[in-house]
Amino acid sequence: MRRSTLSVALLSLCGFASCPAAAQDAGPEAAPTEAAPTEAAPTEAEADLEAPPEPPTTETDPENAAPEAAAPEALPAEEEAIPELDPSPREELIPDAPLPEAPASEDAEADELAPREVVGSTPRHLFGRAFGVWLELGFSGGGRGDERADFVFSPEAGVRFRPDRGIYVGASFGFAAAATAVSGEVAIGGEPTPYRGSPGRIDPGNPTMELGYSGAVAPNLRLEVGVGAAIPTAARAQAGSDAPTLVERAASEVTLRSALSMRGYWSPWAWAPERFGLYLPVRVAAALGDLHIEGDLGLGVMIPVLGDRGIDADVIVQLGAGVSGRVAEPLYLGVRLRGVGSPLGVTLPGTDATGAAASEAVVFSAEPWVRLRFDPVQVTLRGVVSFNGADGVAGDRAPPFGVFVGVGGEVD
Repeated sequence: MRRSTLSVALLSLCGFASCPAAAQDAGPEAAPTEAAPTEAAPTEAEADLEAPPEPPTTETDPENAAPEAAAPEALPAEEEAIPELDPSPREELIPDAPLPEAPASEDAEADELAPREVVGSTPRHLFGRAFGVWLELGFSGGGRGDERADFVFSPEAGVRFRPDRGIYVGASFGFAAAATAVSGEVAIGGEPTPYRGSPGRIDPGNPTMELGYSGAVAPNLRLEVGVGAAIPTAARAQAGSDAPTLVERAASEVTLRSALSMRGYWSPWAWAPERFGLYLPVRVAAALGDLHIEGDLGLGVMIPVLGDRGIDADVIVQLGAGVSGRVAEPLYLGVRLRGVGSPLGVTLPGTDATGAAASEAVVFSAEPWVRLRFDPVQVTLRGVVSFNGADGVAGDRAPPFGVFVGVGGEVD
């Protein structure tokens, strides 16, 4: 009994790997010992079957973690997402490429941006903007002589519209209010009738309407050419046979003449009483470095109507030139020199140094101005001084100067 027990102990100490010969010498007694590992194998297999549901085995076992890290099923999803996102934007961007439309945009830029750079002496000029509204308040006074205006207030408003890239339409209207002092004597029925008074008057001007072309003719050159008409609403008071009506008649003449003289007789068809006017305005603006050069030319004819029928028509020629520049945004300064002549008619009252008749003279004036430009709103301050004629600085009649405060808004 002890011997068999000793044999089993020796077999357990040597094992199958280290002592194979002992396993053969053991003979039939070793067979029961081999049944133990064969019986334990199912127990380990059952442990392996129970292990996969447990989460720790996938983290600790490198063989099981490798397939999850590779994620072979995510590749098809990425391959399907790439064709859905990449080709479709390319197909949408290619037809809308702006390269073929580049020349048109350059023309639009030359035609639309240039007007913002043109700054004139008055807010009335669009010069390329699509729509504009302006208002200007004029002040003057200090008339001389027996028939004078001690104070004049003359506002004017207008609108400009550009329905097409080349066509513009415009309209303006103003009136004059004056505190006058008149005195004199006229013969009525062969007897002298004196009159004297200081009435206040409010008289309308002539509404004007224009139609013309406005556009860029070169990269740095813009042009306006139009045709206009002035409706005769300005009129003198009806002359009577007594002193009060004579006072009103003289006061109305002084008021309208002051509206003309305070503007240097520029665009006289807008203020001349009892005249139907037709005129052709031309305006040019050019950029020379940091300076802007502008020129104005106007040709007009004023046909007498109402009480002035039978008098010769007035032929008007006016010419102006100016230079302006930006001092510092939004401040602009400029000056213009102007001349207005009338080879035919009696409206223009100037006389030259040789004592030529009124219809043969030219009234010269200067117009300094300053503008604050808060695009699209512009505020202007300008002055007009007439040098010669009966209403000039050395004349003896109406005020030789005018001060104008204007505001205008222009949009595209």
